[in-house]
Amino acid sequence: MYFLIDCGNQNISFALWNGPKLHAKWRTASDERRTSDDYTSWLRQHLANTNCDTKTVSAVILSSVVPALDWALAQAARDLFNINPVRVTEAAQKTGMEIRLRPNSSIGEDRLANAAGATAKYGGTLTVVDFGTATTFDCVAADGAYIGGLIAPGIDLSLEALHRGTARLPRTWLARPETVVGHDTASALMSGVYWGYISMVEGLLARIKNEHNYERVIATGGQANLLVNDLPSVEHADADLTLCGLAELLRRLEQ
Repeated sequence: MYFLIDCGNQNISFALWNGPKLHAKWRTASDERRTSDDYTSWLRQHLANTNCDTKTVSAVILSSVVPALDWALAQAARDLFNINPVRVTEAAQKTGMEIRLRPNSSIGEDRLANAAGATAKYGGTLTVVDFGTATTFDCVAADGAYIGGLIAPGIDLSLEALHRGTARLPRTWLARPETVVGHDTASALMSGVYWGYISMVEGLLARIKNEHNYERVIATGGQANLLVNDLPSVEHADADLTLCGLAELLRRLEQ
């Protein structure tokens, strides 16, 4: 049994992975004010509800894009399982995952996890689109090497920026508009953000395909299920792709 931690800018996902599949998953807000004891107590309750014997956990991996939370999350894992978590970059290096970036370049650990998960589940040449706080596009070669990608503002950030940067546009929530042309300010705002975002994603995927001829597109992240029906280039929406990638990296380490 593996224990997986995926810390994003807005939420942290914790998961138990048993053999080839997800066993249990929990989410909480990424709150820098919480201590390791807070996370330990919260997780202990959830683990008890799944009847998980902590001694069955053989490895822990941590992916984080919030450095201020790294220590607290790692300490919670040590308190619960007496295991020091492996970091994604360390696992990628030890398992020989090739990262074809410029020397001394950095890459988000969640993006490496997505690449590993997509290779394990789908194979071939891939583009992974992750709809999070930022929307990332990551290109993966047929041999699993990470090639590079793009970073764009997330759709929620776009909505918030419009509200904050204008005097009279209201704050709104994301939903699929019934028409492209809005008939009041709220529907015009929603349509512009939603269909504009769809057009941006499809346009970037077309440019990636033209440049690299990558075969498959996999979507993940919080907004993927809402958007995917209007994205003909996307082959699959996989909500647990990052967690799958974390488990895959641990599996490779054990080989």
